[in-house]
Amino acid sequence: MILVFSYLSHLYLNKIYFNEGVLAESIQFNTSSQEELQLESITYYNTDPNVEEDFYEDEELIEEVSNESLSSENNDLPFVELEDRVSYGLPKGKVALTFDDGPSQYTKEIIDILREYNVGATFFLVGYNVNKYPDYVNYIYSNGYSIGSHSINHFNMKKLSYDKQKKELIDSIEMLKEIVHEDITLFRPPYGSYNEQLVNLAADYEYKIVLWNNDPEDWKTRNPNKIFESIKNSNTSGAIILLHESQAVVDSLPKIIEYLQEQDLEIVNLK
Repeated sequence: MILVFSYLSHLYLNKIYFNEGVLAESIQFNTSSQEELQLESITYYNTDPNVEEDFYEDEELIEEVSNESLSSENNDLPFVELEDRVSYGLPKGKVALTFDDGPSQYTKEIIDILREYNVGATFFLVGYNVNKYPDYVNYIYSNGYSIGSHSINHFNMKKLSYDKQKKELIDSIEMLKEIVHEDITLFRPPYGSYNEQLVNLAADYEYKIVLWNNDPEDWKTRNPNKIFESIKNSNTSGAIILLHESQAVVDSLPKIIEYLQEQDLEIVNLK
């Protein structure tokens, strides 16, 4: 009876995790200064209860993407080539906007805002949502933006065995490669949680781990003004800014871009 209850509880928790998309956890990770910081993170896969969980296909988007090349090589967006096995920041004068947990119902609007300002960005996509919104993956890529993996299931990689780490890493990368037909080399571990085993595993496959040094905690405030003010009051030169796909980020994005441009910062793709 206890075993049955435990199993059913596990299924119920997984249903909450994927359908409501809320998972809170405190973890520790090493910063570039090797200090231990506490990070409290919430991941939300589906923030709109009216959006069905079944496979979603946007016919207008498919037609729009089919009229564009799916190669991101010939685009006018600036980029920075990351050289470290684990990256936290960029050279001074550069800044990267990064968007986690997509694709989502907000992806197209985010892309359209970025293209309006002709600035770079990088999207770290979760396998669960890639299966839901494959057309949005193509839309990101066809507009010249960089794509990285954010794992399949958004597990804390630090807590996984080697084999499970490898599955989350490799399967998520391969899923994206099958859609865009190009190599994917960027990986952002969920919660920024990683260990030496993951670093070595990524290096074996020539993948780069990308973290961040600027977190406006958009997942926590869900308030466009607070998100913008957090970025405005932070050091943005050389920053990799962590954002998530949400309505609050959509609403704050134009002001964020305009502020970064006023600071004479180049907003780049990551490669």
